[in-house]
Amino acid sequence: MKKYILILFFMTVTAFSQQYEKKWSQILVQENKGKIKTATELVDAIYKKAKKENNEVQIIKCFFYKSKYLQVLEEDAQSKIIRNLKAEINTATIPSKAILNLVYAKCLSDYNEEYENFGVAVVDSSSLENENSENLIDSATVNGYNTSEDIDKIFEKTLENEATLKTTALTNYESIFNFFTLEKLKKENLFDYLLKENIAFYKSKINEWQFEAKQFEAHKDNLLGHSDAFIKLKLELIEDESLKKVLSLYQKLEADAPTIENKLERILFCSNYLLKSDENLLTTLLDLEKQSSENIPLQKIKLEKATIFGKLASKETHPDYNNKALAELESILNTNNNSNTFKLAQQAKEELLSKTILIETQKNTYSNEHARAFIRYKNTDNLT
Repeated sequence: MKKYILILFFMTVTAFSQQYEKKWSQILVQENKGKIKTATELVDAIYKKAKKENNEVQIIKCFFYKSKYLQVLEEDAQSKIIRNLKAEINTATIPSKAILNLVYAKCLSDYNEEYENFGVAVVDSSSLENENSENLIDSATVNGYNTSEDIDKIFEKTLENEATLKTTALTNYESIFNFFTLEKLKKENLFDYLLKENIAFYKSKINEWQFEAKQFEAHKDNLLGHSDAFIKLKLELIEDESLKKVLSLYQKLEADAPTIENKLERILFCSNYLLKSDENLLTTLLDLEKQSSENIPLQKIKLEKATIFGKLASKETHPDYNNKALAELESILNTNNNSNTFKLAQQAKEELLSKTILIETQKNTYSNEHARAFIRYKNTDNLT
């Protein structure tokens, strides 16, 4: 839980509203001096002001700061953070409640994973609202308490009130989601963001090696196809519940927002986890590329194509694939937008063009024994 709270905290540091900027600056000064108690008192003052003004963005920001400081000041910080979080959930509006439930679910998930073999305080999440404070924390061991079911229920709560979440722009929470570009904030609504967070959670519960490609080959056209074809896929054929959940969430996401980036993420998932065919993926990417005119998704598609060309490159079967990979990377780098994909393309180009020589010899030899060496090389044709 500590890991996730800190990640969320750093997401909120840079984008302060003008009204609160001076007070938050004072808090950072005290924090940098190591005066955590003083910083906590200042956060409490902002919290009271935000509560009075019903400024939920600032309330959420205060929760992140208070949680960070609690972990420094309090021995039993985890339980107190959960109490504070539950209290905020109970009084928040629908959009803020959804965000806080996401934090709640991730906290428990992280806490459950980190302390899997230890006795911990586990929140009874059978009811998220109208609880007495005395009943907020139940003591139990992870092994004796089915926390995964409770975490699943909380994730489900993040997607309740779908209509309201769809009409809530992420720009309303810009100071919390400042890790997104303004362009992305304007394009996405809160429901789509929460869907992606749910997908990420359920994806973490499955592994690529669990599934055999032959089980899904008959459904290749749906899994790798256009949004309409994918949404029509009947999920009754899926036995693994977590996989079924992931695919159903992808279907919901594309039904609401069939963007190129959303299609690409689903296609990559289905290819990597289910179909496991670089050739099929390459064909699909070539088709998807024709549908896009925006730089960011085009760069992502080209990077995936370059990766496949590099993997399949062979003097016997595909002697031109390294050159094709390089051409895709150069195309990305020609659009110098300093995106994450641009940076990954720079790294990939360096790796593709790097000169390497690997020599393997027999581990043990007799005196004066002739021995062979196995030499692997790239981008070089001599040892001088």
